[in-house]
Amino acid sequence: ETLNKLATCLASASMNVQEAGARGSDHNAARSAWMSYTLLSSNCELQGRRSDRIVACSLVFSFLSTFATVMLTVMSDAAWARPVRNSDHWVFVQWAAIVIPATSTLLSTIIMTMNFSGKWATMKMASAHIVAQIYLFRGRVGRYNAAEMRRLNFSRETDRIDLSKDNDSVLAQHARATFVEEVQGIMQKVQDSDMGSDHLQAEDCIDLEAPNSIGSADVGLQGLDQKLYRGQ
Repeated sequence: ETLNKLATCLASASMNVQEAGARGSDHNAARSAWMSYTLLSSNCELQGRRSDRIVACSLVFSFLSTFATVMLTVMSDAAWARPVRNSDHWVFVQWAAIVIPATSTLLSTIIMTMNFSGKWATMKMASAHIVAQIYLFRGRVGRYNAAEMRRLNFSRETDRIDLSKDNDSVLAQHARATFVEEVQGIMQKVQDSDMGSDHLQAEDCIDLEAPNSIGSADVGLQGLDQKLYRGQ
């Protein structure tokens, strides 16, 4: 009896017991994933706003560039434009035909160099992937399901571990380790993309300590429905 109680406390792999000493570990893992999600979501919105604004400015200046060039060509030979050509304002028309196309080219260069839309797409997909992994982990389905892990053994990257005879305690630990590595891998892929030349800003992240926050693991799906699927 003493040995059985000791084995229960230590979560021995020889007994079918719950994982001991891991109180709150799953909660903290999920909370950390929510923090990564909110970080990506806030920066995704930031990059999206930047992309929309600079594309709008580029379209406006592209139109003005064409308009200024055409008008300069027409007014250079038109008889009705002779008063304008003889006035002091003609020099401004000539400068406009130079400055506006140059500004349009500069904006196009910034769009291609900074690639705001590409950064937005990368973080949008990454944040959605993290949400999917949180659902799978907290629901213990897919690759985090104990029966599935026993059936397919356990594979994390290139390492394979035989878990067919291990108990739920060991499987829970491996599932949590897989979940953490998966989230870290997603964040690493974001940094390896175009965001490698940029940085993630945390100022606008959701307060995870606030009640009904999307980052609270206790709230579960309610916060997610409120923040994610209602467009907030």
